[in-house]
Amino acid sequence: MEDLVKENEIVGITLTCKQELVLYYEKYGFVNHGISESKHGGEIWFNLVKLREGF
Repeated sequence: MEDLVKENEIVGITLTCKQELVLYYEKYGFVNHGISESKHGGEIWFNLVKLREGF
């Protein structure tokens, strides 16, 4: 995914994940932007972002 971001000059990657995965993604440079507005599956989701400059 990071290669595609670089090749296509995309700003970065954004994803949503459950709380138990936030630390995992932070280890790989993603920044936690807090709780998502998503209510998918009745779960609490977190927004994480990794900008191209962080690759």
